[in-house]
This record gives sequence, C-alpha cells and structure tokens, in this order.
Amino acid sequence: RSSVYGAFGSKRRRFAAAIAEYEETFVRSLLDRFEAPGAAPADAQAFFAEICSMFRSELGDRGCLIINAIGELAGRDPAMARDGQEIHARYRRAFANALGISTIRGARRRAVIAQRAEVLAVSAMGVWITSRVDPSAAASACDAIVVQIKMWST
Repeated sequence: RSSVYGAFGSKRRRFAAAIAEYEETFVRSLLDRFEAPGAAPADAQAFFAEICSMFRSELGDRGCLIINAIGELAGRDPAMARDGQEIHARYRRAFANALGISTIRGARRRAVIAQRAEVLAVSAMGVWITSRVDPSAAASACDAIVVQIKMWST
C-alpha cells in the first residue's frame, strides 16, 4: 500500500494512470484507423465488427474499462465526468472523420454526417455498457450498426 501512495500519491492518481495506460494501449488500437486521415466508412464498420467479436468471446462481459468507470463514477467525480465527455467527443470526431465529413460539400450534408457520427458515438458507448449485462445483445447491436453504416455508404 505504501508503495502505491509513494509512486502515485493517491488511489485516484493511480486509477488515472491506469486509465491513461488503457487508453494508450487498448482504446488507441481500436480508434487509430478511423481517426487517421483517409479513413472511410469501412473503418467505422471494422470498429463495430471488432468489438462484436470481443463480445462473442469468453471475455465478452468485461466491457471497456473507461466506459465502465464513467458509468460508475461520472455522477460523483467531476474528473471522470470530463473523461466521459472527452471519450464521447473522441468517438464523435473519429466517426465523423470515417464518414467523410471533411470531404462532404454542403452544410446540409455535413449536418447529416455529424448526426450520424453522434449516433455512432452514443451507440459505441452504449454497446460497451450493454456488454456488461448481455454480451450477446451487444454483439447483435454491433451487427445491426455495421449494416446501418453500409446502408449509409450506398
């Protein structure tokens, strides 16, 4: 116990370090491809297909550490509430990028893409929570989201 406090100063700082490490390793591996320039709707589909596979695995009910922490702590921890806002914004930006918002002409079309990115961001956070209680339902939702993205692309 004393070594934890000596290294991090508090349990909260230790937890923040764990969250940062998780984001750097796990979250980055999921989001990098559709945050990158040149991302396409297929990259957003791949995100949902990949987490769908996770939900169908033996560890499918673990969810995402960051989303789990936000769900548990955001209502009483302002720092965690900010983390929740940041991950939501990151998802929204990544999905907007993958859906091609920067290449779309016309304010109305950009608004449609922005709305779809918001739907995907909220859906991503929602399927992580759903996986904690029903991984099969979360996987089915991911399958439906992939189909929806394909429909948007045609």
